[in-house]
Amino acid sequence: MNKKRYRILLMILATTMMCAPACFAGAPAEGYDISDNMYVKAETTYYWEGRYSDGRVFPEYLAKELAGNFDKVVNYAVGGAFSGVLTGSVEDGTDRSNWSTWLKGWGGVEQTEIFVKEKAGKADLGALYVISVGYNDSYTLGTLGAAGAAQKSAENIVEMLGNLADAGATDFLVMLLHTNPGNDENEFTKTQRETTQKAVNGFIAENGSLSVTMVCLDELYRDMEKQGTAAYGYKTWGFYMISDWVPAYGYALAAEDNSKILPTSAAEDIYGYGYYYSTDSSYYYTPEAASYAVDEFFGYDEYHVTSKTHKHIAAYLLNADIATDSGTFKNVYGGKPSPFADSPMAKKTYSMVYSFGDSTIDSGKALEVTGKLVRDRAVKSVGIGDMRDCGKKEWYSTYVNYVLQCGIMKGTGAGTFAPDNPITCAQFITLLGRAAGVEDSAGNNYYASHVSWAAEKGIAGDFVPGERLSRGDAAKMIGVYAGVIGKELPEPGEDFINENLLFPGETVTRAQAASILAKLLNL
Repeated sequence: MNKKRYRILLMILATTMMCAPACFAGAPAEGYDISDNMYVKAETTYYWEGRYSDGRVFPEYLAKELAGNFDKVVNYAVGGAFSGVLTGSVEDGTDRSNWSTWLKGWGGVEQTEIFVKEKAGKADLGALYVISVGYNDSYTLGTLGAAGAAQKSAENIVEMLGNLADAGATDFLVMLLHTNPGNDENEFTKTQRETTQKAVNGFIAENGSLSVTMVCLDELYRDMEKQGTAAYGYKTWGFYMISDWVPAYGYALAAEDNSKILPTSAAEDIYGYGYYYSTDSSYYYTPEAASYAVDEFFGYDEYHVTSKTHKHIAAYLLNADIATDSGTFKNVYGGKPSPFADSPMAKKTYSMVYSFGDSTIDSGKALEVTGKLVRDRAVKSVGIGDMRDCGKKEWYSTYVNYVLQCGIMKGTGAGTFAPDNPITCAQFITLLGRAAGVEDSAGNNYYASHVSWAAEKGIAGDFVPGERLSRGDAAKMIGVYAGVIGKELPEPGEDFINENLLFPGETVTRAQAASILAKLLNL
């Protein structure tokens, strides 16, 4: 390592260890777990029984009308789902089938595969199968482009149909992408819808014995705009809740001034979202809606509709009044009947409704999928408050809390962290390994897997595992490690402290190691 590079790393290390927490990302919103990027309350308090709305979603209303009971829904749809693996590789673990990177294997295709496996290859012949997916596929526009993302999305939807049909399913309702009232259609929505229609029609032509109906809600939403909000029981086409900044900053009501809790400038944007809240934005701030009830909004948040809108969707699909928990809901749609209402499927009695896709129809699967994770968190979550030898207002408090909650560092005993104790090379390498997803080895030599990994990546160098870690050795390690995990280390300012005062031979403490890791991972 050349002298200049070493000097830069040493300077960065000194800054990393000694800066006050003010320059580190603030505490995450309540309920947010930094170890898996999941905001727990998204599936509990803020969204009704795990649904991405304030009440039931339209497949449940279809189940009530066509299968006789709200509970006649078996849902496989999960919030954040892509249509399938759009980018990356399943083999090397880089696949993306869900917007949430921590949630693997819950794309639309994967949902149908799980269903078929659970059914031992035999689908319920008397059921209706609802597929609604594709919106999240737009997250790959930057890598695939509109045409590429649309094509892959359409192919995945056909694969979903094929998996279910091969297992014996016969009746399908496929929801196509639409544009909400008051919004202009974007290129991806139009391209994906047209590409999907063409692909599904090709599938139908090859499988003539199946009943497949595709529905786009644009007809319903055009009628909403034509008749106006009052006719449909709304006061605004807007949304009740702001969720764009979740999970980093938490939830907020659009009717309130949220400038104190959401970032309004780059300086406040500690998580690097790149866009800022403003009370000048009629999109995020609608103070006139302070007196509105939730179902007087078309949308529940920016991406999901209120339960009233789900009722209108179900009434449109069936072209009829529908039963709800509070009585009969009147169909006010004034256009031509939906393709589903015009099909024989709307006149059938089904044994069950199965739903596959993303949060547009998720009736609680996200809560089920993440339930174990949430329950385990209650047992395993450890923070600085559990360490009796750590002050909550020390310079290291934020960093120690971070590494404890992430599981990168652990206590030295029951309720102790030993912040001032020196750390060894093997222990520091273990922290780097854990942060990169390497699991501990079984037995006393827990660090063996990490040392082996570090040697393979060129991180370990010629360090002796049991020796105390010096600042100089730590600088060398994080220099290589940053490249391994794709982090670009910042250049120190010209007026930075003189190198002679950095003490490269001084031992790194456990608190300083926590600071190094926390800051490095949050660059």
